[in-house]
Amino acid sequence: MRGSVVKRGNTWSYVVDVGRDPVSGRRRQRWKGGFATKREAEKALGRALAAVGAGEVADAGSLAVGAYFDEWLAGHVPSLKPSTAKSYREVVQWYVKPRLGRVKLVDLNALLIRSLYAELLANGGRRRRAELSPATVAVVHRVLRKALNDAVL
Repeated sequence: MRGSVVKRGNTWSYVVDVGRDPVSGRRRQRWKGGFATKREAEKALGRALAAVGAGEVADAGSLAVGAYFDEWLAGHVPSLKPSTAKSYREVVQWYVKPRLGRVKLVDLNALLIRSLYAELLANGGRRRRAELSPATVAVVHRVLRKALNDAVL
């Protein structure tokens, strides 16, 4: 595995080679930025290289959002309080998987997520008749953010 650290603007980033695309044969890379110092970026690069070497980086090319959330929940539930785990499962089951579950993880973008929030505010109740409160949509946002941040190296 290879990786490097580069300065981009006022912050530092790293890039990691995660193998080749099986279909096209092209090199695949993962970038992560926003580090204040070069040393922070180098430490994060070391952790990322270890994760790639251990096979912990999922092939996001074929992984659907629903399948990713199932794996994410399975990995996080043991470390959560029972009430938090229940809340995460409900958010994923009621709001995320029905609307985004079949979308491939690599195709998930800000536009799809914003349209999810708009749909939930307009008619996102479990019976799809009533709108959800902004507080409930904020909970959905927090769960999505936590899970998707974990998806990035």
